[in-house]
Amino acid sequence: MPGISGLEILAQMRADPHWKRIPVIVLTGVCDTSTKKRVFQLGANDLLAKPLDSTELTLRVGNALTLKFQYD
Repeated sequence: MPGISGLEILAQMRADPHWKRIPVIVLTGVCDTSTKKRVFQLGANDLLAKPLDSTELTLRVGNALTLKFQYD
């Protein structure tokens, strides 16, 4: 993304009370240990590596939403 990275957006979301509790699933082409660690340190709920499997994406989105509504 030009101008800002997805991780920067995630950090901004987690710092803002209005966006803090929105579930975030990071989709990435870079899935090394350092990136995974940073993604979860910043507060992502899940991470998927590209190329994506649409069935797995659907299940993980469903799980994230289920957890969101169980604890709100």
